[in-house]
Formats: sequence, C-alpha cells, structure tokens
Amino acid sequence: MALVLPSTAKLKKFYHQTFEIKKGTTTVARHTLLVNPSDMSVTEPARAQVTQTLGGAFVQDFGQGLPQVTISGITGYKARYNSEGELRDGFEEFRHFRDQIYRKFISENIPDYSAYWYNWEDEEYYQIQPMSFRLQRSKSEPLLYRYEFQFVCLQRAEVRGVKTTSEAPDFSKMLTSFASAMSGLSEALSKLKR
Repeated sequence: MALVLPSTAKLKKFYHQTFEIKKGTTTVARHTLLVNPSDMSVTEPARAQVTQTLGGAFVQDFGQGLPQVTISGITGYKARYNSEGELRDGFEEFRHFRDQIYRKFISENIPDYSAYWYNWEDEEYYQIQPMSFRLQRSKSEPLLYRYEFQFVCLQRAEVRGVKTTSEAPDFSKMLTSFASAMSGLSEALSKLKR
C-alpha cells in the first residue's frame, strides 16, 4: 500500500512521529507529536514454538510476528506551534492526541478506518492497531501530561515523497543561516537604540 504524504512532510520529518487515521485515501485525523517521545520500545516477536522431546527439540517456526510498539513521553506545557501551524499548549496537545487518534479510532469502530504510524526518524511506516493509551499526572508536576501509547504494527506502509536520510536537510547550514540572521537583527536593533 503506497501513501502520498501531505505537503508538510518536510516539516513533519523534524518532529519524528506522526499518527494518522484514514478512511480509504481520505485523512480523517492526523497528529504529529509536538515533543518527541522520551522512550520507545519495539518488540519484534518470532512465531516459533519449541517442544522439547526425549530425542531433542522440535521447532515449529511460522516466521516473524507482528511488531509491538510502546511510546511514552510528555506533551510539554508551554504553548508552541505544532507541525500544522497551530498554537497549542501541552494539555491541548495531549487531548488532541488522545481524542483524535486513540479514541476516534477505538470508539467509532468503523471498518473503513485505518490507523498509521510514521516514524520519520527511523524511516519506518506502518498501518497500526492501537491497543492502549495511558495518562499519568503527578502532584509534583501538575502542568505536565505523561502518556504511554501501545500499538501493534499490522503491515508496512510504503510512503512516497519522503527524503531518505542521505537526502535529509543539512541542519548545520540552517543553524549558520539562522546565526547570521540573528547577527544582522542584533546590529539593526543596536542602530535603532542610538
């Protein structure tokens, strides 16, 4: 299955993780994590069973199982612009992620819906089945929302329009350009103060 990315693909690549719900080829909901996950665990099980017998071991090997992924992290608390250009704080980010991705997919239970996970950093794209979503809040950090999202990868999704790592933008050049722009701005401000 080949998916064509939206025009904001370059911007989304900077954020590392995007989730999307589609109905056929139409996007129903999309969420790119504003703060990259602090932890990610990928388990790739083998569908094998070893039976020990008197004469040795007998192995039934059915190949690779479905990868199981758990991501966890925080949403942050300060309002910032996300990859869609909307200004959101940590609570709004958390609520959008939970409501528009997990709850929409699970509660609506529409057979035509498909959920996707785009892991831009590792260049892995999958159709997924969400399994659980956990919220954690602490009295010591009342403004911070911690989440844990578990899902199973059903099949790889081929994504057209993604630059490979070798073609990724050169961030050192971007930082140099930014530094020279800031220097120019600083000079202009100092002239205005005189």
